[in-house]
Amino acid sequence: MTEHHLSTLLREHLADEPPVRLSAADAMRTGRRQTLRLRRLVAGAGALAVTAVTAVAALDGTGVIGRGSDADPVAQEAPEPVLRSGPLDQVMEAVAADGFTPYAGALGEPRWSVNDVLGRPVEPGDPAAQVFLLDYRPAGTPRVNLTVGGFAQEDRENYPFEGACASGLARGTLAECTETTLEDGSLLTTSVGPISQVGGDSPRLLTMADVEGRDPGTFAWSRVVAVDSADNVSTRASEYVRGADVEEADWQVPVEALRALALDPSLLAADVAHEPMPLFTGE
Repeated sequence: MTEHHLSTLLREHLADEPPVRLSAADAMRTGRRQTLRLRRLVAGAGALAVTAVTAVAALDGTGVIGRGSDADPVAQEAPEPVLRSGPLDQVMEAVAADGFTPYAGALGEPRWSVNDVLGRPVEPGDPAAQVFLLDYRPAGTPRVNLTVGGFAQEDRENYPFEGACASGLARGTLAECTETTLEDGSLLTTSVGPISQVGGDSPRLLTMADVEGRDPGTFAWSRVVAVDSADNVSTRASEYVRGADVEEADWQVPVEALRALALDPSLLAADVAHEPMPLFTGE
């Protein structure tokens, strides 16, 4: 996936929020040969927003990224994943509780977005349901979310699933990024980058140059672990925090825990739609 995926995903995800920016997954591919409306997915490469996912730190009443007050979560070793059965929304909530709670504390009420390939809201049990975004804003901790979505085999030919790291790093929209091809052919991407939160503007990606010396209350850092599986399922585990620069980003969830979430077998086995993403070739 490209930075455009994340940008769209985050924008769609926060469309109903007070003025905040941001993932967070993306109606993918805006621009020439890009766009898609995989609303609220979370953000790697190819189908659902690799870097997605989608969510900023907890918001205060003004719509500005807030730090929250209490909670000093005690990090514990994440439990071994188990293969869960049942409706995907229930499975995702169970996986999130196991994976995020040891680090973020009590997650609070879930916020759901379930959409078809064009970003239109559908019910979780609808056969057209293709992108599931589960978002939490635990008190006193960063915002975290999970995204699970499907993509069509032909999307692998129409959209590049590899090379998002090189592109994002070259454009300056990512501070860190790695891509790893797993033994089964799945692509695992881990990325960190800044996202905006300005007044009532839509969430958008920022460059590293944009945030140099910028008020840390006006942007956030996103860390996303994404998997685009060999079985055409995309998963994203994301965390969004504040910090004057990437070295000061106050991550609560270890990257290993995000990776375990994105690789959870229950999520990768999700029964989701696999409609192909529409191509947009206009300027």
